[in-house]
Amino acid sequence: MITWSVKKYDELSKNELYSIIQFRMSIFIVEQKSIYEDLDNLDQHAVHFLGMDDDKLIAYGRVHIDSNNQYAIIRRICIHKNYRGQKLGDVIMEKIIAHIQAIPDLHGAELDAQVHLQYFYEKFGFHPEGEPYDDGGILHVRMLKNYPIAP
Repeated sequence: MITWSVKKYDELSKNELYSIIQFRMSIFIVEQKSIYEDLDNLDQHAVHFLGMDDDKLIAYGRVHIDSNNQYAIIRRICIHKNYRGQKLGDVIMEKIIAHIQAIPDLHGAELDAQVHLQYFYEKFGFHPEGEPYDDGGILHVRMLKNYPIAP
């Protein structure tokens, strides 16, 4: 059974943080062969979404607020390869969007989608902004979701 948790950086245990870093590297750097600097000094300011199957991390994403406190920045959405096709991407995005909608005074959310996943994010109300660009050897496109989030 998959359990979900949402934690600020200071709430993560050392083992959870290690698992997150190892998980992201195994997907983005090893599996996708994308060379980029994963440790970007944003984890400390982010809220982390973890999907666990027993003690194994199988889904992950993070959100932080931009320096102007106007946009939620969604990053590092990833699903373990053995769990893809089970709609876990939908589940984690729904959890992230629900979290964001509870933050007052935001203008919207943004993310950098791998181009082949653009349609996945469009179903959550994101639209492409600008032209695709290379990020670590993989084409990405910036996507926005604008709205007054405050209830």
